[in-house]
Amino acid sequence: MAAIGAGEALLGRPASSPEAIGSLCRDLEARLMSLPTGKQDHLAALWGGALEILHRPGGERVRRLDVDLEALGRSLVVAYSGETHFSAGNNWQVVRRRLDGDRQVIAAFDGIAEVAAALPAALEEGDLATVGSLMSLEWSHRCRLASEVSTPRVERLLRAAAAAGAWGGKVCGAGGGGCVAVLAPPDRKAAVAAALGGSGARLLETRPLARPLAVTVG
Repeated sequence: MAAIGAGEALLGRPASSPEAIGSLCRDLEARLMSLPTGKQDHLAALWGGALEILHRPGGERVRRLDVDLEALGRSLVVAYSGETHFSAGNNWQVVRRRLDGDRQVIAAFDGIAEVAAALPAALEEGDLATVGSLMSLEWSHRCRLASEVSTPRVERLLRAAAAAGAWGGKVCGAGGGGCVAVLAPPDRKAAVAAALGGSGARLLETRPLARPLAVTVG
């Protein structure tokens, strides 16, 4: 996304809309990996801030949520589990099971959708304890999609965070490793971070930003 934005600026072309860049990045990624890919990661970076992304017929609808990002940052801990993951591969297995009518996968998707529908209100109300609980609930549904979604190391990290006082958390993206995101009361954030680090995760400096992708030519 950054390369496309910089390339347009370098060539003197008008900047494309976030939707156009997101679609282009999605299609290039799909071609590179020969697997279906999504746009939610792209749109988050292109818009900035906390977003509600509705997947509707004809395309995505994006709404920027009125969220206190500083307060969110005071409770957010992100850590790399130490395990790489192949998210597109996991996602394709799940999609195949859904297309085959797997009842467990259908029920898990319904649960994920219910959590996603409840999150915007909790975020805008600043009820981060509920947001954390919803993150854990989403993870419980996601783990039912396929055995490859979770790993023993990921579960150890989430248990360590909960024992240190976290409200809740989940793996970012499709699972199978990667990063975990956890929400905790501000006065427990340091303890949660220490628990994750002590369990083998690498802590990442993270804070939510409202600023979208910007290209400066100089």
